[in-house]
Amino acid sequence: MDVVGRETKYRAGRFSLWWGIMDYKRQIAAAFSLITDPEEMELFFDEMLTPKEINDLCMRWQILRGLRAGESQRAIAAKHGMSLCKITRGSKVLKDGNAVAVKLLESGLIDDQSRD
Repeated sequence: MDVVGRETKYRAGRFSLWWGIMDYKRQIAAAFSLITDPEEMELFFDEMLTPKEINDLCMRWQILRGLRAGESQRAIAAKHGMSLCKITRGSKVLKDGNAVAVKLLESGLIDDQSRD
């Protein structure tokens, strides 16, 4: 029997592990929400994430911004040298009008002057 999380399936034998992970996810989300200074958030990223994980996160953000700006999935894939399947997730997020990422992008509060 599989216990279905948001996107990941866990075997019933790992049910308690899944709940533990969800509790840590909530704690990390709470920690992120306490950081209001972008420079401090960058330091926290550096402390918590590997350079590859930071790069992956930045790449996802670039994908969202590109799609939001009207770039085609194929153009983004060519620009960043990635497969279309990696861009599909971002496309799905943007189609969800209630997605937090969409709200952040539409807020106009995020500096849009950085390079893509």
